[in-house]
Amino acid sequence: VVPKSGAGGEEILPVRLEAPAEGHVRFDPDAPNPTGIIPRPLEVESREPSARGSGFQLGAESAPLRLAEWPPEAESAARLLQAWATAWPPGAPLAEANSKSDSSSSYRSLALENALDEGDKVWLGDEGYEVIVSVKELRIIAATSEGFHRGAATLQQLLGVAHTEGRSVVPPAHIRDRPRFGYRGIMLDVARHFFPVTFVKRLLDWMHIYKLNVFHWHLTDDEGWRLEI
Repeated sequence: VVPKSGAGGEEILPVRLEAPAEGHVRFDPDAPNPTGIIPRPLEVESREPSARGSGFQLGAESAPLRLAEWPPEAESAARLLQAWATAWPPGAPLAEANSKSDSSSSYRSLALENALDEGDKVWLGDEGYEVIVSVKELRIIAATSEGFHRGAATLQQLLGVAHTEGRSVVPPAHIRDRPRFGYRGIMLDVARHFFPVTFVKRLLDWMHIYKLNVFHWHLTDDEGWRLEI
């Protein structure tokens, strides 16, 4: 990233966005947010791997990942993660296609579980979640469907940032988070600018990754109506 001078003396930083769920590039990997997750989670317990094999391994030599049985509330998030894990990272996907967990010790587990403690449910609310990363397991704990989706986004970012930065091991971590703001939106103005359907779908992918929950689609203005009905 090379700063360029802009109007008023501010810096313009050209940024290449990676594909959704494949991570973003951090300007400062040593920043106070050790995970690189955006927005920064409320609680993060993380430690650097003390030896090879002491974190969650990425790459072609790592054991395949399989989804454990999931509760009904996690159905849509589980399907999303299943599709993602069988295609990412390109060339060495985490999971095998059409697989669920069995008793084989050669597989690692991706588990989605309901929060059981009443105190945890109250703290998590509608969109809170926990993500736990260990050597043999990735686990998401939530109380609602929305919470499982927020946890899935954090998991995708956590692994994606590590992959983008060239790290083959994701340190063991316990992340506990809930949104600070109930309304987290983005607006797309198509009254003045034209965008293909593929771009709109891409934008929705980015909304998922960064946990935005309101899509304001500005369809019409003085310039005209841009949606064919």
